[in-house]
Amino acid sequence: MRARFTFLSGGHSGESTTLDGAYLSVGRQPSSDLRFHFESELQVSSHHATIFQRGSFFVLRDAGSANGTFVNGVRLTADHLLADEDVIQFGARGPRVSFEIVREPADHHPGSVRLAVPPVRMRPRSPTRPGHAAPSYPLPRWRPTPGTQTRIRAEVARQTAPLRRVTYAAAAVAALSVSALVWQRVSQNARFEADRQTFLTRADSLMEEMGSLSITMETLRGRFDSVQTEAARLRDSVSRPDQDPEDVMLLRRRLEDALALQRQLTLAAALDLEAIAKANQAAVGIVLAAFPDGTRVTGTGFGIRSDRIEGLVLTTKHVVLGIDGLPAETLDIVFEGSTRALNLEVVSVHPDVDIALLRTRARGAVPAVASLQWREPPVAVGDAVATIGYPLGFDLPMGGDWEQVGITATASPGSVTRVLPTLIQFDGFGVEGSSGSPVFDRNGSVVGLVYGSQAGGRGRIVYSVPIVYALELLDRMP
Repeated sequence: MRARFTFLSGGHSGESTTLDGAYLSVGRQPSSDLRFHFESELQVSSHHATIFQRGSFFVLRDAGSANGTFVNGVRLTADHLLADEDVIQFGARGPRVSFEIVREPADHHPGSVRLAVPPVRMRPRSPTRPGHAAPSYPLPRWRPTPGTQTRIRAEVARQTAPLRRVTYAAAAVAALSVSALVWQRVSQNARFEADRQTFLTRADSLMEEMGSLSITMETLRGRFDSVQTEAARLRDSVSRPDQDPEDVMLLRRRLEDALALQRQLTLAAALDLEAIAKANQAAVGIVLAAFPDGTRVTGTGFGIRSDRIEGLVLTTKHVVLGIDGLPAETLDIVFEGSTRALNLEVVSVHPDVDIALLRTRARGAVPAVASLQWREPPVAVGDAVATIGYPLGFDLPMGGDWEQVGITATASPGSVTRVLPTLIQFDGFGVEGSSGSPVFDRNGSVVGLVYGSQAGGRGRIVYSVPIVYALELLDRMP
């Protein structure tokens, strides 16, 4: 069973797409299943809504979007069971789509086999060879013969014997198929139950670990308690034996998100995330690159030096270079809390890693981060780190126009899981707009620069370039 969406308005008006999956995401993120244009369809949030299967139906759920989700003109306040020809609108003035369930045709049975009944072949008599007389046999003695009905029944039984054998074989195959399906269902239920118990055990262990921690920062204490309560509620829901497997999978995903946020808050408490953000947030901004073909790309950049002549900014080279390797036609940066865009130019890009050095001629207008950590390696596995960036780009969480209200960076904690000469990998949060975000150690020094995240990891496994490579770019400056 699949879902078909026909775009009634917006950038894809007149187009139609059919999606297959038990869980579909809707938004402007590149990873969304039902995706809208990132720059033009701003009524749609980055992660606007989800559509998931429940039995033989699809359910629409708003994901806390800024502008709301509407079905047939009515704004959703709870989950909505979708029906054919429902019109879904994402935002009060946003794009509209028509929904339809695509079911398999009634005469289509995957895996069916057509059995051919072989014809009954009569054995031909052996012809008499030329020159030889036909053999003679003694005449049999007369015996009473069966009646006409008996002979008919016997002939019918003889001629239909192959068909009966085929019928019996088909019945046996059907019985085996049913048995195999039952066994598969039982096995799946057993595996599902085993997986659920393993997950619950891991969740209990992590919640016990979290419960033993002491968080004294007032700004984090409330959020930590709220997330801990939500995680406990979801854990109880997952453990109920009467839950449908599809519902359990959704609850499990929400519980994983809650536990991940809980761990991030714990790291933030140990890291003093507020102090790092206060000392460096003003130096972090959104980089906007515009290319000749009309493509616009946003990322994050941060100032490292400023004087009365120029200011220097670091970001990733994939933000400022096109697929042809040429720089963007225009480059600008908007810093935290500002509504002013400063023009940038590319000074140099590193040939081996994803890092670029930019320059602005605006005198004294570039705030700089507190310090850069040139030591190699700058961190070790298990160290707590933090990032400051703009994962949503210009998509403000509470809505509004950035040119009027300014922009606000997002600070997120993480934990280092792997260190290589050209890579610092950590568990945290990083999506498309995070490219170029500075990575800080617990002392508030920049140790790396975010350039990507693991595919399918929902932004939790983040990759960064060690900051020492920026030193090579600075040494090459004229």
